[in-house]
Amino acid sequence: MMVLIAGAAVLSAATTSAVPGPTNAGTSTIPIPRTPFTGFGGYSWYGTTISISAQWVVPAILNNEQGVSASTWIGAQSSSNDAFLQIGITEQRFTPGPAAYEAFWSDTALRFEAQSIRAVGTNDTISASMTQTPTDWILRIDDLTENWSQTIRTHFAEHTHFVQGQWLQEDPPPSLNSAQDLPYPVTTIVRFSDVKIDSRIPTLPYDNAQALSGFGGVFLVPTVFSDDAFALPSAQGAAKQYLSDAARFDSDLYRIDIGLAASHEPLSLGQRRRAAGQVVLAFSGFNAVILRQSWPASGEADIQQLVRSDELVVDDYRAAAKASFKDSASLGRKVLLDYERFHMNVDTTRAQLGLPPT
Repeated sequence: MMVLIAGAAVLSAATTSAVPGPTNAGTSTIPIPRTPFTGFGGYSWYGTTISISAQWVVPAILNNEQGVSASTWIGAQSSSNDAFLQIGITEQRFTPGPAAYEAFWSDTALRFEAQSIRAVGTNDTISASMTQTPTDWILRIDDLTENWSQTIRTHFAEHTHFVQGQWLQEDPPPSLNSAQDLPYPVTTIVRFSDVKIDSRIPTLPYDNAQALSGFGGVFLVPTVFSDDAFALPSAQGAAKQYLSDAARFDSDLYRIDIGLAASHEPLSLGQRRRAAGQVVLAFSGFNAVILRQSWPASGEADIQQLVRSDELVVDDYRAAAKASFKDSASLGRKVLLDYERFHMNVDTTRAQLGLPPT
C-alpha cells in the first residue's frame, strides 16, 4: 500500500462528499485533498432521473457592485461519462449599467458555457423543466410573468442513464480551471417551489442539501425541504463564521490541486515535498483560525475534536515526507483512518452549527 494513496478521500472543511476535482497527474504517492464545488447551494436528488422541474422567482441583485455573477437552475447528471444538462437563469452585472437577467441552457458538450435563450425581468416567475425521451432531451423554460416559453431539444447524451437531479443556486467561476469563482452579488432570497423529479415531489433529506459559499463573503444555507419547496437565506452567526473559515481553507487546497494538475510527468521528490508542505500549511492555518474564534458552548467540544483530527492528518503528511513517500502499509492504513476521522468530525461540526454535510 502506498504511503499516501492518490484520491483516497476528499479532505475538506466544507464537505465529505467525493466530488472530483482536477486530477493530480503524476502524484500517485501524494494525494492533494480534493475540495468540493462550494459555489453551489440547494438540493440534489440521487436516483434515476428522467425528468426534473421547478419554479422560482428571478432573484434581484440588490448591490451596485460590478463584475458580479450568479445563476439559478435545474440540472441532471450521469454517473458514467460525466454527462450533464441544465436550464435556468443567469443574474449578473459586468458594467456600470443595470443588472442583466437571462434564460440559458448548457451541457457538457458545450463545456458548460451558457447558451442564451432570452432576457427575463427581475422578479419574473420562472418555470423550468427537463425531460429525457428515447431520442433526445426536451428542455423548456416558461416566463409566467411575461407569458412566453421556449423549448430546446438536444440529442446530447440521449441514451445515457442519468442518476442525479439538481435544484441549485450557483456562483460561477470565470473558467473551468479557476481556483476562484466570480464575485457573488447580494440578491433577494432564492426560493424553489413546485420541485419535482419524474413528475412527483421527491423526498429530499437535509443530507442532500449543500450550502453556497459565494466569493466575496456571501453564504447561503438551504432551509429544510418541506412539501415541494425550499429557500436559500443568508447564513448567520457561527454557521456563517464556519463557512467563511472553510471557504478560505478549501480555496487554499484547490490552488494546490490546480497547480499540480498542470503536471503531466511524475513529480520529483522535491515537488512532492513542497506540495505536502503546502497542504500542511493549509491545514495548520485552518486550525489556527478556528482556535482563535469563539463558538457556541454546545459546539465547542466538536470544534476541539475537529482540531485534533486535523492535527493527525498534518502528522501523516509530515511523516510521509520524512519517509520520502516510500511504501508503508502501516502508514497507509493510518492515513485512511485519519481521513475518515476528519470527515466524521467535519460532519458532526457542521450538523451542530445547523449546516448540511456539504
